[in-house]
Amino acid sequence: MTVLGGSFFAVFPVLVIEVIVAAYCSLVGAPLTINPHHMVIVYLTTVPFAVWATYALIQNRNNLLHWRLTETMLIGGDKESVRIPFESVDKVVLGLPHDSRPTQTLQKMLRPAIFEYNTWAKDNSLCLILKTGELLPLFLCILPPDGAEIMREVRRRLQHVVDHGYTYSANEISLLRRRGINTLIKKDTA
Repeated sequence: MTVLGGSFFAVFPVLVIEVIVAAYCSLVGAPLTINPHHMVIVYLTTVPFAVWATYALIQNRNNLLHWRLTETMLIGGDKESVRIPFESVDKVVLGLPHDSRPTQTLQKMLRPAIFEYNTWAKDNSLCLILKTGELLPLFLCILPPDGAEIMREVRRRLQHVVDHGYTYSANEISLLRRRGINTLIKKDTA
């Protein structure tokens, strides 16, 4: 994902610049000739941006993948920026809502293995609903070395607040669709 993302950020600005130059040449009626030396300059100016964007993508992924437990809280993030004390959890919902939009039906037909994995991941996720109204969709089952153990332990420690009959509101479903897994969703997020 990060290599693909980095290559996208490296190529996309160059394509945008080429389209702008082509549109300008078409507008003024000039022949479309791009000096190769100018293109070298364009590529050299986009490389630092691509390196920065790739680094940002890697840091973001790393931040979502680092989780650990203490006796009293769940701590997440590369720099431990997410701290969830167990007493602040109002409800634990087993699983995340499934997406029934037409794009998901198309994905099921075209890429069934990815669709099956996404379904499995949503079924094996937890959604921690905090007393402040914040949501934390949590899926650590595949994280090395002990993601599955952390998930089991969180579920065991919070079994007294598991809500088996919980129904997500339309607003919660919308928020969970827009935000990623393992990301704290603030209450005031619109």
